[in-house]
Order: sequence, then C-alpha cells, then structure tokens
Amino acid sequence: MMEQQQRQGEQGVSSSIMGSLSVAQAVTTTPFTGKEAAFESEIIREEYGKLCRDHSSLIKLGESFGTFDPMGKLAFLDQLEGVESRWDVFFSRFSLLGALDPAFKEQTDGFLSSMGMSVESFRKVLKEAHDLMRLDAEQERMNQPM
Repeated sequence: MMEQQQRQGEQGVSSSIMGSLSVAQAVTTTPFTGKEAAFESEIIREEYGKLCRDHSSLIKLGESFGTFDPMGKLAFLDQLEGVESRWDVFFSRFSLLGALDPAFKEQTDGFLSSMGMSVESFRKVLKEAHDLMRLDAEQERMNQPM
C-alpha cells in the first residue's frame, strides 16, 4: 500500500514536472562565450572540453539506464554526481570572476522560473530524483538471486 502511494506520488511529481517542461522557456545560450580571459589558459580550455565531453558521453550512456544491472545503475549515478560536482566547481570559479555569460544566467533563471522553481528547489528535486534512483537500484540489488 505504501509503495503504491509512493509510486502515485512520484507519478504526480513526474506529470507535474512534465507539464511544466512543456511551457518552460528554452535555454539557447551557453554559460561561456569562450572569449573570457580565463579561456586564454590552455588548462582551462582543456578542463572545460573534458568536462563537456564527459557530460555528453554520460548523458548518452544514461539513455540506456533502464537496461543496466543494479551495480551499473549505482556506478552511473556515482559518475553523474561526479560530473555535477565538477560543473559546480567550474561554475563557481567563473561566477567568482564574474565571467558567466549574463544571457545564460538570465535564460536559466527564466527557465527555472517558468517551472515555478529556483536554483535551490531545482537542486533539491534533482537530488531527490537521484536518491530515489539509487534506492531503487539498491532494492533491485538486494532482490537479485546470488
């Protein structure tokens, strides 16, 4: 009974989020123009390029998440959290330098606002989703025959 209620609650959140996404404003800019002074450093350019490649390949890999075994799901979530952490550090540095593209900040704030969310509430929903995915993978792992 509780599990059914949890699933119904998750579906309600999912349909609510999906409804919001259909009216959300699109983000068409990137966080950096590539002309910022920090990008004169080869190290920064390489770090940014690697982060973008790692993120893209992880998103592509995630398309098959449902086919992963439980340990693969947990490993994927670990990698995802690692990339998120790297983005946080990268963005923090650029924010401190005042080097984030203002148009990007405006569009991302507008995107979240159009869904009735702030950065903080978005991060909370994202963490809750990842926690649920992790819990499901752990439960699946415990129910697997040895």
